[in-house]
Amino acid sequence: MPSIALILSTLFLSTYLSAQEIAVKVSLKPAGAWKKDEQNLIQDAAEKAFRRMARAEVANCAYRNASKENKDKLRKTWGRRLPVINKSRKVNITIRKKDLRKGVLGQARVDIAWAERRNYTLQNLVIDLSADEIFSFLNSKKKVSKADLWVNVIAHEVAHNLGYKHGSGGTWSEDYPGYFVTELGFCAMNEGRHGHKKRY
Repeated sequence: MPSIALILSTLFLSTYLSAQEIAVKVSLKPAGAWKKDEQNLIQDAAEKAFRRMARAEVANCAYRNASKENKDKLRKTWGRRLPVINKSRKVNITIRKKDLRKGVLGQARVDIAWAERRNYTLQNLVIDLSADEIFSFLNSKKKVSKADLWVNVIAHEVAHNLGYKHGSGGTWSEDYPGYFVTELGFCAMNEGRHGHKKRY
């Protein structure tokens, strides 16, 4: 059973947090490798990802759906990062365009970034996105908007940077559903309405 302090802190966050404007400075690497429409798509997705990750309903959606992890621990750890994301006036993130193996949309190193509460800054956010997938998705007719798929991927990879992991067995059902990092991506994509269960 969650402690009174945990319940009160969750209620406080729910009333305190709002989708404030966050200036997201995206450094796209390598220079010259990104077409203009790709640059616009990823910039738009990054801005949406950080605005949505700052919202209490997105965090609560991810907590609800993270069935493979300790929810009290998640609330405590993400609860320390959430005010930093919410109060950050500017976020710097490096997004590298990489040739990743087929079917992989993005990748990121785990636990290389940190959220500094004193100055409300996020440091050392670095993620990779698939060059092939960005190109093919720009020309696809998927029902989810072009930006929202990448909101999912960016939120997922940023959560990796901040220390969150998922499985590594080799199958979707084993490695992704029910892990906070996955659910955060899906919840950010659909603005907190549901987790992975209603996949695009």
